[in-house]
Amino acid sequence: MSLNLKHLVYFDETVRAGSFAGAARELGLSSQAVAKGVRSLEDELGAHLFEKSGRGISPTVFGEGFSRQLTDTLQRLDDLVFYARSCQASHDVAGVIRLGVATAPYRCRVFEPGDFRAYGTAHPRCRLEIRSFSNELCASSLKSGLLDAAVIQGSLEKDGFECRRFGSLELHAVMATTHRLASREGISLGDLDGELVAEPADGRCLFPLIERRCSAVGARPHFIDVVPTITAAQRFLDREGIILISRNSYLAQAIPSAAIVPLGRAEGFSVPLYLAYPHNQAERLAHLYSFIADLEQNMDATPG
Repeated sequence: MSLNLKHLVYFDETVRAGSFAGAARELGLSSQAVAKGVRSLEDELGAHLFEKSGRGISPTVFGEGFSRQLTDTLQRLDDLVFYARSCQASHDVAGVIRLGVATAPYRCRVFEPGDFRAYGTAHPRCRLEIRSFSNELCASSLKSGLLDAAVIQGSLEKDGFECRRFGSLELHAVMATTHRLASREGISLGDLDGELVAEPADGRCLFPLIERRCSAVGARPHFIDVVPTITAAQRFLDREGIILISRNSYLAQAIPSAAIVPLGRAEGFSVPLYLAYPHNQAERLAHLYSFIADLEQNMDATPG
């Protein structure tokens, strides 16, 4: 199947506008052209995307699901174009860039400060000030102007900011070697049903994401608030609990005897990573985005 990108854009805009006429105004086309494009897309998919609703139209159940998937796909295409342009932009970057990088106590560091040394070498007139904050603090510090940009988990929903996705984090489950799931090569979200799971440290993105995805497969973990110390973590594992971690995890290093099992890999489950910054900083931070995107491609997905 080869889908027409133009028709996908027509559909996406129609969902947002609530009508062909509204989408046509945004796209600078006639409503007939937009409607024809959407119908062509329906023919390609073999399914109806809209149905009549009062005097207007609304997405079908399939259309709603397709729209959710499409929005992310179109954004990724836009990020890809931005990446290509940033690689060809001027290399004259100067001044100070205050960059926040999301981290969670003992469980995840998206990047280490040393990972950015190559950026300083490539841009000697620019000084990166790396600050490791919680995901929530990265987002709030960016909004308040304390940061120029931030590497965060999940998108930032606020006018005046851009979020460019550059990769994702794979999660792993840490558990005692005596746990019933410890011998698995990988576990699914459904396997967490009824299990004691340490509440994810990030309440802005990761915790809601885990809850939604578990609920979708009918899994109900018992989330427990675990104090972010190695001693508390060890005690929780001794109770047959599970702690979710990602790369650069101090926990994996501190408790080397624990089992570490990939979570949700077969389901394609991962945590999206974004570089967020004010709209007016897009040109200045273009090279930082392409650097981070390249850096992410070279990172080892295994924690520890």
